[in-house]
Amino acid sequence: MSIREAADDLVAALEAAGLRAAVRDGDITPPVVYLQIGTVSDAGAVLSGGTVVVFYVYYLPIRGIDNLAGDADALDAIYGALEPLAWAELAATRTSVTIKNETWPCYRLDVALMSAPAPEPAER
Repeated sequence: MSIREAADDLVAALEAAGLRAAVRDGDITPPVVYLQIGTVSDAGAVLSGGTVVVFYVYYLPIRGIDNLAGDADALDAIYGALEPLAWAELAATRTSVTIKNETWPCYRLDVALMSAPAPEPAER
């Protein structure tokens, strides 16, 4: 699996959980989950020859409306979608993110996914 395929899996999992996923800054209309590639490393994937990619996953609620129950429901859905894929602990932090020239309140999760090459078919 490539980094691109890992990203596609991440988007598919979020959308299957009923969440909107944005992969471009122009697609942001809250509530939305905005995705960026954070870091890529081959540490931890030495034996398999792959890479570990950490995606920055931002949940952007509707700005100006404090909605504890709505945020909790969204985070429950995000965790439900991402826990089966993640290679490390998931922790959400309330913060903000600046995209272009606009700052949005958000929750950020760093999600580590394995991006390993597809196995070679066995010879007979």
